[in-house]
Amino acid sequence: MAVRCSKCGEELLGAVNRCWKCGHAFALRPEIDGRPPVRTDWPVSAEEPLDAQVIEQSTSDASLPAERAIQPVVFAAPQSPFLSPLAVPHRVSPRRPQTGELIDARRAGLMAMGGTVGSLVLGLFAAVLAMIWPPAALIAVLGLALGIWGLGSPRRNLALVGMLLCCLAIGLGAYGGARAIYVHRQGNRAISVEP
Repeated sequence: MAVRCSKCGEELLGAVNRCWKCGHAFALRPEIDGRPPVRTDWPVSAEEPLDAQVIEQSTSDASLPAERAIQPVVFAAPQSPFLSPLAVPHRVSPRRPQTGELIDARRAGLMAMGGTVGSLVLGLFAAVLAMIWPPAALIAVLGLALGIWGLGSPRRNLALVGMLLCCLAIGLGAYGGARAIYVHRQGNRAISVEP
């Protein structure tokens, strides 16, 4: 399909938007498959007023009142060259939480702070006590449960430290208990002295 330049009359071949001879820019009409033409001008911005084009009115429009015939200058809305396609579904923003829900969430986080503090205290107490008394590992299990609850608080890192102390106390208590059982079992044996 050959296109002729409207300024110099040069025959242009292919998909072109400017005459190679005179440099005249132009836009092609849309193709049969519905592709849009090339835009040669930028859209009018909101700051620039639109030019009013006066069109001669026919005799049937003469009966209209004067205020309807004169139209004020209209400012164009800003347009983006990257408009979203119409086929894309509209994204719905999530519902904003109400004030009561925020207060309840804050209250739950502050209550979980008790689990954080309890985990730290019980973990430290059980770790010290497990070196002397192996059943202190049961106290550490309670501290571990409080640490899991404390993970919902604003101070998650302290809850993790308390949980680590509880795990250390459980390990020390398990080792001390196993050693005490071994000593108890081996201590009841008859001592044999070899000559």
